[in-house]
Amino acid sequence: MTDQRFRPDTNRENLRQFYEEQKEISYYQYQTVTTHVVTFDSRDRAEEQLKRYRDGTDFHNLAPEMLVRVYYRDEDGVIRTRHSLEELPLGEIAIQLDTDEIAGPLSYQHSQQGTRYALVKCVRIREEKQLSFDISVPGGGVNEQTGL
Repeated sequence: MTDQRFRPDTNRENLRQFYEEQKEISYYQYQTVTTHVVTFDSRDRAEEQLKRYRDGTDFHNLAPEMLVRVYYRDEDGVIRTRHSLEELPLGEIAIQLDTDEIAGPLSYQHSQQGTRYALVKCVRIREEKQLSFDISVPGGGVNEQTGL
């Protein structure tokens, strides 16, 4: 049995108050740009693969490994990468791409492999938005049977 002394009162008024206090922190979604990235050890190789892509080769078949990176600009304007500790300094360009647009070859310094060249394809843009109370807080919506 749960000790009721430690269970917060989750009535609609308290849920609304919590939402209002937290909405700009917890219930705001930044615009995100999801990219697929293929990298090469030479600019010539990257340009060859870009030509293959333009000639009809699927982007995923340009290199044996493809990286997926999700970039967003935080409240301080800093571009960050989700789901990766790897530093791949392509965010500034990636965040400017439109869906299905490709940038590259882009050179960057890899911490272990030296100069690398990347092709970056934007595959999805999710626009920024403020989540509403009704979809943010469990039980936040009005129950049509009870009106609460």
